[in-house]
Amino acid sequence: MAVFRQMIPTKGLQFVKRRLKKSADSGYVNYFASEGGRVAVGNLVYTIDEKRWLDGSAEIGGSDTVTLSAQDMGELRTQIMNFCSDFRDTDFSKVYDFKTGLQGTAQKFANTSILSNIEALSKNADASAIHYYDATETGTVVYYTDGYETKKTGTVGQRVL
Repeated sequence: MAVFRQMIPTKGLQFVKRRLKKSADSGYVNYFASEGGRVAVGNLVYTIDEKRWLDGSAEIGGSDTVTLSAQDMGELRTQIMNFCSDFRDTDFSKVYDFKTGLQGTAQKFANTSILSNIEALSKNADASAIHYYDATETGTVVYYTDGYETKKTGTVGQRVL
């Protein structure tokens, strides 16, 4: 059985239900959910640190370096070995996937350190300057807007595409 496939160049726009969440607080942001990552209700997405306590956490018992456990190192090694064994010159997009994966892993390790610094802070200083923002619904985290948030089907014409 023969299958005929023809590439037809098209332009399109996908409408996705989005909900913008604006913070009521201002200060230094620490992200705990990765860009493009999925979160469940109640997951910590970000914190806002009004007094920049977390930046100076080394002074209050925290640390500005992250020590990786054997399990963390194993996770990094596995990611690197998988990339090396699967890499092909013809599929360069895997490099970007690898980079994004490593950034997410590094963020996870840093977040663990930040959370332990918050715990130390709450025992030694004014932790009320740190505000926690959890997901109020399940979804994908995006930390930017593109101007299409208010668009609906029927309100977009050919010139947008």
